[in-house]
Amino acid sequence: MMENLLQLLREKAFDKKPTVEELKKFDGLDSITAKERDEAWKVIQDEKQAQSKTNSEADDNGGGGDSDKNSTTTTTTTTDSDPDSKPSTKQNALPHYRVTVMRDGFRRLGRAWSGSDDVELSEEEVAILEADPMFSVVEL
Repeated sequence: MMENLLQLLREKAFDKKPTVEELKKFDGLDSITAKERDEAWKVIQDEKQAQSKTNSEADDNGGGGDSDKNSTTTTTTTTDSDPDSKPSTKQNALPHYRVTVMRDGFRRLGRAWSGSDDVELSEEEVAILEADPMFSVVEL
């Protein structure tokens, strides 16, 4: 039963821990207990955390499909914080936004998001995040 439950939790990608009653509606889970649900939920959360950590390390090492966007953002951030930079580079700086993700570890724009982050984003990146209901984007 545990394998069925784990498979279901992986496939459905619940945003929050489902109730025992919700789980009992699925085939093979009609006798599920709260303890079994909690154990499976912990396994799934541990898997997500490990995956998020792995993806974060891959992004730090230049991995991931959107690394060009990350390097542009990183370069801009580095240029803006450089005290010796010319004043004209500050005019080209990207606007700052506070991005809040509804589920930690959720991935967009080549990175895993957790909680709220203050970041610089291009117009295209803002549009991508604003179109996704998992994100809240506020200009600072």
